[in-house]
Amino acid sequence: MEIANLRVRMRAAEESDLPHIAALMHNTHFNHIHVDWRLPRHWLGGDGFVVAETTSKHHLGDGVMLGCLALGADPPPGAWVRMAAVRGERNAVPLLNAMLRRAAAYIAACGADEIGWLPRGRWPQEWMEALGFERVDEVVTYVKGELEVPATIRHNAGIIIRDVRAADMPTLAAIEHAAFEPLWRHSVESLTLGWRHALSFHVAELGGRLVGFQYSSDSDVENAGHLVRLTVSPDVQRSGVGSALLIAALESYRWHNLSEASLNTQLSNAPSRRLYEKFGYRPAGYHWPVWSRRFTYEEAAI
Repeated sequence: MEIANLRVRMRAAEESDLPHIAALMHNTHFNHIHVDWRLPRHWLGGDGFVVAETTSKHHLGDGVMLGCLALGADPPPGAWVRMAAVRGERNAVPLLNAMLRRAAAYIAACGADEIGWLPRGRWPQEWMEALGFERVDEVVTYVKGELEVPATIRHNAGIIIRDVRAADMPTLAAIEHAAFEPLWRHSVESLTLGWRHALSFHVAELGGRLVGFQYSSDSDVENAGHLVRLTVSPDVQRSGVGSALLIAALESYRWHNLSEASLNTQLSNAPSRRLYEKFGYRPAGYHWPVWSRRFTYEEAAI
């Protein structure tokens, strides 16, 4: 394959590539990782995780890794850039574009048609439009300096909160599907992985059926709990389910002797932001843009 007048070999990543991928990620400023409880090797096994390397005609010699990129569709039709790195800035955009096309052809065959990218730094934001992405939202962080529930919060006595069970996961994934656009949905596998790492994981029952859940983990902030996910079935929103789950989360933080709380949410999700602000959460003052690129199988396979 020729990229910017250079002969480059592109192929699916293999287990033996992992040390070289780790070295590339460590040695370049142009790297990104967004794995959500998984190790990089999770994405091996298909063309959704690709590497680009030099050929014998390259001035660096044969087999030098120039870049890597992993897409994960979990579940389709939305997918995220889970890992990405390029060796340097020169030829980075055409190299990333070529890796995106190769990986996108694989996930398109799995039913995906949208790629999301959530950069945490300046890179690669200055290249996103050149890569065919458009800015579609922002993720904002909220914090709460104490864990008490405001006295103004009303309780719905008909809501039952309990610990999650393995058998709940398919129903929770179905609630995710109903509540969110494709990029933001979690699969049974993702929810199960989150459960394994959770500080607390509660479900809400109303009228004899599961209608929502929350799970939380330790925060990057010392002595704080982090609300990873709170999802409520659309047909029972504004009935107190979200409040009941958030109360359960805060109680679990106190039980673990934590003293603060944090969470992330989309800027566009006004109902969630209103709920959190009602509980005393306040914007932390930093946010990350969300980028999206849509494609068809025919476009990806070019």
